[in-house]
Amino acid sequence: MEEQTITLLKECNSGRNMEIQSVSECMNKCREASHASISLAKKLVKCGEKLMEDVKKFL
Repeated sequence: MEEQTITLLKECNSGRNMEIQSVSECMNKCREASHASISLAKKLVKCGEKLMEDVKKFL
């Protein structure tokens, strides 16, 4: 795999990690949020974690 491709995948994982942290922090701060909002945020975190796992297979 080309070095540029590896660099891009690493940057994508780094950004995804920041996204997961931000959403998780918001869920912890906004405990009064609706059930639907919390459910959606949890799905987003799970999708981000799955994407990170998939990308790691190529690194």
